[in-house]
Amino acid sequence: MSTLRFSPDSYRVYNNLGDVYIKENNFDKAIESFKKSFELFPGYADAMHNLGIVYMMKNDYVNAEKYMIMSIKTKPDLAPAWEKLGIITLQ
Repeated sequence: MSTLRFSPDSYRVYNNLGDVYIKENNFDKAIESFKKSFELFPGYADAMHNLGIVYMMKNDYVNAEKYMIMSIKTKPDLAPAWEKLGIITLQ
């Protein structure tokens, strides 16, 4: 949070904050942080991928698939997104 005060427009700060919220099982805050991350940098596939992971954790496979596909379109060589998209498809 202190880094956010000094770098309020850093997409990486929001992505990292989202990771912290996941570890705290605060999925709504994680979603908010990841969305802010790729709002600041629309080409940031990692934040899209992480958002998909949160939706997977919430068993919201429609949104999980949406954000995994979005991350793959942005960064086709993001192997973990392909793997998770397969898992989502099986669900």
